[in-house]
Amino acid sequence: MVDVNSLQTDRQFELPQNYEDSCDVGVTFRESHHQGLHGWYPYVEGFSATYVRDTLLRSGLPPRSVYDPFGGAGTTQLAASCLGISSFYSEINPFMCFVAETKVKAAAWARNNLEILHRITAKYVQYMTPKWLDELGAKVDLDAFEAAFPGRDFFEERHLRHLLAARNLAYTLAEEAIQIQSLLLLACAANAVHSSNMTRRADLRRRRPDEYKTRRVDVSAFISQAVRRMVEDIECLPVQMADSIKISADCRQIPSEFANSFDMAITSPPYLNGTNYFRNTKIELCLLGFITSEKELSSFCKQAVAAGINNVSRSRSNYKIFDSVEAVASQLDDCAKDKRIPLLVRQYFSDMQEVLSAVYRGLVPGGRFFLDIGDSKFYGVHVPTDHLLAQIAQSVGFVVEHQHVLARRYSRDKSNLVQVELVFHKPIQVYVSIAVTNELNNLESKINNFGQHLPYKDAPYSSRNWGHNLHSLCSYQGKLKPAIAHWLIRKFVPEGGRVLDPLGGVGTVAFEAALMGRVAVSNDKSPLASTIATAKVNPPSLIEAKTALQEIESRLTSIRLNSQDYAAAKFGLNATVADYYHPKTLEEILKARRVFIQDGLKNQTEAFIWASLLHVLHGNRPYALSRTSHPITPLHPKGEAIYKPIVDKVWERIERALQPPLPEIFRPGVGYYGDFRELPYKCQEPFDTIITSPPFLGMRFDRPNWLRLWFCGWHESDFHKTSLSFLDRQQTKSMNCYLDFFKICNELLKPTGLLILHLGSGKRGDMVSDLKKIALQYFELVADVCENVQAIEQHGISNKGLTTTHHLLFFQSSSIKRNSLNNKNSILF
Repeated sequence: MVDVNSLQTDRQFELPQNYEDSCDVGVTFRESHHQGLHGWYPYVEGFSATYVRDTLLRSGLPPRSVYDPFGGAGTTQLAASCLGISSFYSEINPFMCFVAETKVKAAAWARNNLEILHRITAKYVQYMTPKWLDELGAKVDLDAFEAAFPGRDFFEERHLRHLLAARNLAYTLAEEAIQIQSLLLLACAANAVHSSNMTRRADLRRRRPDEYKTRRVDVSAFISQAVRRMVEDIECLPVQMADSIKISADCRQIPSEFANSFDMAITSPPYLNGTNYFRNTKIELCLLGFITSEKELSSFCKQAVAAGINNVSRSRSNYKIFDSVEAVASQLDDCAKDKRIPLLVRQYFSDMQEVLSAVYRGLVPGGRFFLDIGDSKFYGVHVPTDHLLAQIAQSVGFVVEHQHVLARRYSRDKSNLVQVELVFHKPIQVYVSIAVTNELNNLESKINNFGQHLPYKDAPYSSRNWGHNLHSLCSYQGKLKPAIAHWLIRKFVPEGGRVLDPLGGVGTVAFEAALMGRVAVSNDKSPLASTIATAKVNPPSLIEAKTALQEIESRLTSIRLNSQDYAAAKFGLNATVADYYHPKTLEEILKARRVFIQDGLKNQTEAFIWASLLHVLHGNRPYALSRTSHPITPLHPKGEAIYKPIVDKVWERIERALQPPLPEIFRPGVGYYGDFRELPYKCQEPFDTIITSPPFLGMRFDRPNWLRLWFCGWHESDFHKTSLSFLDRQQTKSMNCYLDFFKICNELLKPTGLLILHLGSGKRGDMVSDLKKIALQYFELVADVCENVQAIEQHGISNKGLTTTHHLLFFQSSSIKRNSLNNKNSILF
């Protein structure tokens, strides 16, 4: 029999009960039950999916990444994934991690493999009848469950056998697809308490006699209904969903590689209310094999933030003391019958200070933290959790933007409590230095004003994903931020003027110029970068793209692969090319590579097709042709190899890329492939402005782009020999490689034209000073706008930390008489 009293031993003190008004239901998890995948698992402690989605979209432009330190049932992760936003989370409870991963990753996989989903789930539901479960359940061994919960009659025996049989059947029928297996297991786990003698309100407890009057337990019907709902919900998912990554169990211990990585954080941390978040899921934890005994729950409690009485440790003496918290805790010292309560309050805020510090480190400068929290009341003493957390957040370094009441609640004694939204942001610290002449002319005044305000750092331009969708046509490491290009063009290129980027990369400058109605030209020596840039500056219509793709598809059918093609797939840096793909996908890629190498770019439309293919060549989302890898740098692949037809995936990419319309002012540009020294023969008219970003010291473009360069025709020898002719390799030996660069730029500019270089300086050498000296043969330095970027995100790439300052060097032809720059003003902002 169940020992009912044993289930309530940690509740012998006054706890707040949260009764939200019906008008405030949007800020709780209740409405999430009716929102697709969010309702797959009934999570009492969760928060509103609508609130999360609205918060992600609140600023107009969604963030590129979001972090939830208390991942829970995956509300933040799922809402972000459906919006195409990468999410990261921490969560100690392994079952809740399973719920979140299933909602996002397994569901996304199933959406792209509907045939497998329908086949397995249909077969599974066929077995979900009382008759079949009676037969299968008779063979179930109950020893493990009874050993985990000795003497507890959580279930009627028949219902328990049905539940365990359904679980075992999920393992068996979905053995070929672990993602579908996860879905079926979640359907079982989500109905475990529903099928038991227990109920879950604030805590898991035994059902009262009056709660059994209309109760009818049918495990087969419960699970069948859940599976059918899952299939329907998955069919409504977007084809492309962003990934979600667990970065740690304890959010107080975020790995250092995620410092300055997240645009936004959203969470609803544990309320200070005594709820045991692990005991609430003990049946599910046991059902899926995460624990073998109820005694194991204590290890989870010890790791967690001290929000409930089971997390309190009298032996713990290393908690932090805050005067504001002590003012409340000392009152509880005097009146609390349970002396653990004041200790709970002290340890809770000490733990939350560590959480706030960790989130602060994880956010990018300017990143915002949205926190949904409620206050508490114990023994008549009010604990203003929101106000205390706001004060602690400020001590960590956060700026408090506002505190907003989301809902009214009531304590056990019916006194008023609240549910509050706290909004913090991590401040941006900017150091700017401008060197200008004593007598400023009009140009210098514009540069001075630009440097003082750095408009690309203001919202919405400061968002990492600001800009037209086509800026992300194909992933590429080291490209210039579109917002910087936008403001340089806006301020320093006349309307209708001509803009050139001779080291154009993937065409960020040229495409942004085309969007603003300027005449735009991009050039790059890399066949990869130039293909992408050519595609972006003159994109086709959807009909043109479809026709071109069909033509390429017909060419693929005529290709017969030979031994040289397969030998080429043995090349690789992180792994061989062949390691990345299913054999059938690899065959199609080898054919496409042959067509690309033999035929080249016939027109701008074909360039768009090939750029789209290059994007889907590898990545960590369902769009990618490869096994799971990184979307920018093809790290060693992992996971199963799944056949993905390249034409289908390329067409999906094209449709997504061409969906956002271009502005009416858009003016198609030109993309060139070749060395910048060839440009005087290709460009007949001079340019008003040249804007470019030479490679930063330490940057090598061929290595992170090796797989895509391989597709473009590079062989192993090219990475050793051809790459030596690129500036990123040449400048490591001597900056004199830029003598020709400045000479060519001088030839291509109008007499009054402007050359703007975006450079980085830091721990690898003084490239900026070297280029200033070399440029003096042809140009005069007008200004050097410097921005300290040590606080900017690193995303775990160690050599990003080697660049401490970004420079914008403004040059004009030295033939223009200007005042001497010997006397310079240094202006700090």
